[in-house]
Amino acid sequence: MKIYLAEIPEICGYGIQILSECPKKAERLLKKEYYAWRKTSQFEFHSRIDTYAKAVEYFGGGVSEIKLNQTYHDGFKN
Repeated sequence: MKIYLAEIPEICGYGIQILSECPKKAERLLKKEYYAWRKTSQFEFHSRIDTYAKAVEYFGGGVSEIKLNQTYHDGFKN
């Protein structure tokens, strides 16, 4: 079984992370959460990151495969 992590790290200080068995579903859910965050956010800088693509470019992140039984550090990084 493969597991995928979709994330925008550090957004709002904590980041948004989603785990899924499908990379496309993980990204779709991440986009949905990003737009929900943006809608309720009181931060003024978010006008510069008004799309999901701009947010991923600004904060980093995206979708990556997570392998089971492997050690990860600092937010599933090797």
